[in-house]
Amino acid sequence: MGLHQVLFLANCAFKLPDKRINTNIADRVFMGDGIIPIRELLEALAEAGWDKWYDIEIISQELLKMDPKAFLKMGIEKYNKIWE
Repeated sequence: MGLHQVLFLANCAFKLPDKRINTNIADRVFMGDGIIPIRELLEALAEAGWDKWYDIEIISQELLKMDPKAFLKMGIEKYNKIWE
Protein backbone atom coordinates (compact mmCIF):
# COMPACT_ATOMS: atom_id res chain seq x y z
CA MET A 1 0.00 0.00 0.00
CA GLY A 2 1.45 3.38 -1.00
CA LEU A 3 1.60 6.54 1.03
CA HIS A 4 -1.03 9.16 0.17
CA GLN A 5 -0.16 12.82 0.52
CA VAL A 6 -2.97 15.35 0.65
CA LEU A 7 -2.94 19.02 1.58
CA PHE A 8 -5.91 20.14 3.68
CA LEU A 9 -6.86 23.82 3.87
CA ALA A 10 -9.80 25.00 5.97
CA ASN A 11 -10.97 28.48 5.07
CA CYS A 12 -13.36 29.14 7.91
CA ALA A 13 -12.67 32.81 8.48
CA PHE A 14 -14.52 35.34 6.38
CA LYS A 15 -15.90 38.83 6.74
CA LEU A 16 -19.51 39.17 7.83
CA PRO A 17 -21.66 41.98 6.36
CA ASP A 18 -20.99 44.12 9.45
CA LYS A 19 -17.19 43.76 8.90
CA ARG A 20 -16.64 41.35 11.83
CA ILE A 21 -14.63 38.21 11.12
CA ASN A 22 -16.50 34.89 11.38
CA THR A 23 -14.21 32.18 12.76
CA ASN A 24 -16.83 29.48 13.29
CA ILE A 25 -15.12 26.25 12.20
CA ALA A 26 -18.53 24.81 11.26
CA ASP A 27 -19.25 27.57 8.74
CA ARG A 28 -16.67 27.42 5.98
CA VAL A 29 -16.63 29.03 2.56
CA PHE A 30 -15.39 28.12 -0.90
CA MET A 31 -11.72 28.60 -1.69
CA GLY A 32 -11.13 32.24 -2.54
CA ASP A 33 -14.14 33.52 -0.58
CA GLY A 34 -12.38 33.61 2.77
CA ILE A 35 -9.59 35.78 4.11
CA ILE A 36 -6.74 33.35 3.40
CA PRO A 37 -4.60 34.62 0.47
CA ILE A 38 -5.25 31.29 -1.23
CA ARG A 39 -3.65 31.92 -4.61
CA GLU A 40 -0.42 33.11 -3.01
CA LEU A 41 -0.43 30.11 -0.68
CA LEU A 42 -0.99 27.61 -3.50
CA GLU A 43 1.67 29.29 -5.65
CA ALA A 44 4.18 29.06 -2.79
CA LEU A 45 3.37 25.38 -2.33
CA ALA A 46 3.84 24.74 -6.06
CA GLU A 47 7.16 26.61 -6.03
CA ALA A 48 8.24 24.43 -3.09
CA GLY A 49 7.52 21.33 -5.18
CA TRP A 50 4.02 20.35 -4.02
CA ASP A 51 2.42 18.39 -6.85
CA LYS A 52 -0.01 16.25 -4.87
CA TRP A 53 -3.74 16.37 -4.24
CA TYR A 54 -5.67 19.17 -2.55
CA ASP A 55 -8.59 18.34 -0.27
CA ILE A 56 -11.36 20.89 -0.61
CA GLU A 57 -13.72 20.37 2.31
CA ILE A 58 -16.57 22.78 2.80
CA ILE A 59 -18.68 22.54 5.93
CA SER A 60 -21.51 25.03 5.89
CA GLN A 61 -25.14 24.70 6.86
CA GLU A 62 -26.04 27.37 4.31
CA LEU A 63 -24.09 25.86 1.41
CA LEU A 64 -25.41 22.37 2.18
CA LYS A 65 -28.89 23.64 1.32
CA MET A 66 -27.78 24.05 -2.30
CA ASP A 67 -28.62 21.57 -5.03
CA PRO A 68 -25.63 19.16 -5.15
CA LYS A 69 -24.99 19.77 -8.86
CA ALA A 70 -25.07 23.54 -8.35
CA PHE A 71 -22.76 23.14 -5.34
CA LEU A 72 -20.25 21.12 -7.37
CA LYS A 73 -20.44 23.56 -10.29
CA MET A 74 -19.82 26.51 -7.98
CA GLY A 75 -16.90 24.74 -6.29
CA ILE A 76 -15.23 24.07 -9.64
CA GLU A 77 -15.81 27.67 -10.75
CA LYS A 78 -14.36 29.05 -7.50
CA TYR A 79 -11.29 26.81 -7.78
CA ASN A 80 -10.70 27.76 -11.41
CA LYS A 81 -11.15 31.46 -10.63
CA ILE A 82 -8.21 31.31 -8.22
CA TRP A 83 -5.91 30.58 -11.16
CA GLU A 84 -7.21 33.28 -13.54
